[in-house]
Amino acid sequence: YEPKAKLLVIIDLPPGERHEDWKKTSDSEAPLLKREWGTIEYWYKSLAEVDRIEQTEFADLVWSGQSIEHITEEAGDRMLQGAHQMLKPGGHFCLDTPNRRVTQELLGGLSHPDHKLEYDNEQLSKKLERHGFEIVEALGVVDCSGVDRSKEFSIPEQMSCPTFTDDIEQGLFLYYHCTRL
Repeated sequence: YEPKAKLLVIIDLPPGERHEDWKKTSDSEAPLLKREWGTIEYWYKSLAEVDRIEQTEFADLVWSGQSIEHITEEAGDRMLQGAHQMLKPGGHFCLDTPNRRVTQELLGGLSHPDHKLEYDNEQLSKKLERHGFEIVEALGVVDCSGVDRSKEFSIPEQMSCPTFTDDIEQGLFLYYHCTRL
């Protein structure tokens, strides 16, 4: 993999604010890394704070992977506002998160105890559009359409499911590729 970016910004919680399973200090010692293709910058802050970033319209792509479910709805709104603010017009925003409809049906609740809010497709699609994003592609990740709902959903069963489905409602996870309007 050869990145084409001149600047790659990684936004992550400060190590002291992370879940016990993810605390580490190795990357906090190097907030700026130079590579032959460009620079990697680490910004240590919460997703709920990205609406306070001073730079605007500088990013071609913002990716939020498995994170919006860890913050409140209000903080999620601020995060989406911040992502919109960081993107150049026409820039890309990609987001994936658990599918509340499927996690409720298969797991009987949230898919992880650290989650504050899991969205269903209708909720999150409307939220993305309200924040100035056009959804270009929406997919379900881990196709659960063939899962026997009468049995306990297990990791081995999850691993045997097809990876993607065009029917986002059937995915264990929701994936959106959007552009900034």
